[in-house]
Amino acid sequence: MNRTRPVLLLTLTALLSFAILLPNLGFYWDDWSMISAWRALGARGVWELLGDTFRHRPLSGWTSVLFGPLAGSRPFAWQLLSLTLRWACAVTFWAILRRLWPARPRLSLFSALLFLVYPIFLQQPISVAYHQHWLTYLLFFLSLLTMLEAQRSRTPRLSILLTVAALMMQALHLTIFEYFVGAEFIRPMLLLLLLPASLPLLQRLRLMIVRWLPYLLLNIAFILWRLSISAATPSDGNRPSLLFNLLHQPLSTLLHLTNLAIGDLLHMVVLDWLPALQVWPWWVSLLSLTLAGLLYWQLRRIPPDSDSPRLQLWQAALLGLMIMVLGSLPIWATDRVSWRGFFSNRFGLPATAGAALLWATALTALLTPKRANIVTFFAALLVGLASGQQLRAALPYQTAWQQQKDYTWQLFWRAPAIVPNTAILSADAIFPGTRRTFALNLIYDQPQGSKQLPLWFYILDDRLAEEISEFGAQDEHYLGYSFQSQAGDVLVIRYAPQEGTCLWVATPDDADLPDLPAAVRAAVSLSNPQRILATPIGSPPPEIFGPPPAPNWCYYFQKASLASQQGNWQQVATLGDEAKALTHTPAAPYEWLPFLQGYAHVGRISEAHTLTQAILQANPAYQPALCRIWATLPAPPPPQLTCPTPVTP
Repeated sequence: MNRTRPVLLLTLTALLSFAILLPNLGFYWDDWSMISAWRALGARGVWELLGDTFRHRPLSGWTSVLFGPLAGSRPFAWQLLSLTLRWACAVTFWAILRRLWPARPRLSLFSALLFLVYPIFLQQPISVAYHQHWLTYLLFFLSLLTMLEAQRSRTPRLSILLTVAALMMQALHLTIFEYFVGAEFIRPMLLLLLLPASLPLLQRLRLMIVRWLPYLLLNIAFILWRLSISAATPSDGNRPSLLFNLLHQPLSTLLHLTNLAIGDLLHMVVLDWLPALQVWPWWVSLLSLTLAGLLYWQLRRIPPDSDSPRLQLWQAALLGLMIMVLGSLPIWATDRVSWRGFFSNRFGLPATAGAALLWATALTALLTPKRANIVTFFAALLVGLASGQQLRAALPYQTAWQQQKDYTWQLFWRAPAIVPNTAILSADAIFPGTRRTFALNLIYDQPQGSKQLPLWFYILDDRLAEEISEFGAQDEHYLGYSFQSQAGDVLVIRYAPQEGTCLWVATPDDADLPDLPAAVRAAVSLSNPQRILATPIGSPPPEIFGPPPAPNWCYYFQKASLASQQGNWQQVATLGDEAKALTHTPAAPYEWLPFLQGYAHVGRISEAHTLTQAILQANPAYQPALCRIWATLPAPPPPQLTCPTPVTP
């Protein structure tokens, strides 16, 4: 079979499934901590971050030495790198299967296409963190492929060189993650499949063991080393707790492990496909069907599998099941599964190749001359559906990146600098789990050469609001970074883009505003706007956040709020005049308040009265707050504002 066509089909599938949104994606979750470490301390910073006692992967930082200078802190570069690694994994997986079953080209290609888009792992946009997972996968596959080439070689010297290369790639993937330490145990079956069936069974087993032995010894050495670290460090976040429990409670632990395994396998083979059946948004479904049609057109041109023994299909099914079970064992040993928790589907990565191979084997088993078109269509449709699910999964990341950039620029406009050692309590609904502390410090291009962070991000949710009276001096330590603040060194922020409102830095005077969320109301007395400085000490790095957007309503609101804090009322009024040219109407009445105060202070009373009336019309419950504000202004309020006591300017 021509090798060009499968590679082109894998490339087309990768582009239509992932590349469309690539320019609109950014950094998320653990991306931020790695980018922050890189900018502050270079490769050493990432090396120390990944080797922290919580993660205990002391050797995995070498990938930052390799890719850090290449991608830097540019989101698009990391997105492209991560996608390239994923695509290379699919191509290598296809090459492995072609070596194992050269007479079954459709089985190999079906498997690789499904592997590329299989709907277990749906976090491709988290590019910096997951480039390591895909690099680990690629090294694992390349090690297997090189091992097979060494097995096929008839030149002893070349066979030895290839074996050494395969061992080196095995060692490299183990230095990054322990994800594939279980999948390493599929090597004996691969070796057996390539040994001539004409050899006596005992001879085949003996040859298999001899050729597997160096890989086995390296894997065992790594397992013992990794277990020794976990045994000595209970804080290890990837501690195989079930494995240790097995020594003390074998029966209950085995039952629990069996339950985990059955549920996880069921999700990976069947249930993870259910979301792929969605039809919205329509353009994603249209693109999925287009890809399915293109694949069907091209897959029909792939030579049919020869009349090779059906035993090969049983071998493929067994190999797929082995990859799923053995690949998942290190994950199950930590009492985790691929479907429980927002970020947990990464735990299904080692099993993805096995699941794809199982599905492809089932499809290939149905292939007969009479059913060839139907089965080929169904295979193409499966790939199209999975591709659509990958696109749908990326859409919230696209929205979250736009929101993160919006948050960045609005905060920078409102607070050009923030006094170091300030706690940021922020009520918002941006992408969950993002390491916002690291992202927050990068807004001001901090830190440089230090692990002492000037700012620390706290999610202002209902739980924190209930304990807000106890929020005093803070002393935080995470992944080798630290932060300290004193009581009162706090800024309270609200950001609700879904409501169309601007980012808002609250002050204690805002406690009587009627549309204040309960969590913000509970914390607003802590907010100290004096932590904001008007003179910038850094600015959002354009290679991360892009250029500043054109002035919009939120730009004028933030700048006016800052000028109001400084008592620069003429500037507030000037900003208000510029904002009038916009057609935008504020979604929240409080966004008029700085302009109302500015106009009143510079003697433009009629305009201040007009804004007061607009606020009352939007929400009459603002009357007490407006009475409070007008009591501080050097002019009488409008007659429409009825206050409990006369307002005397």
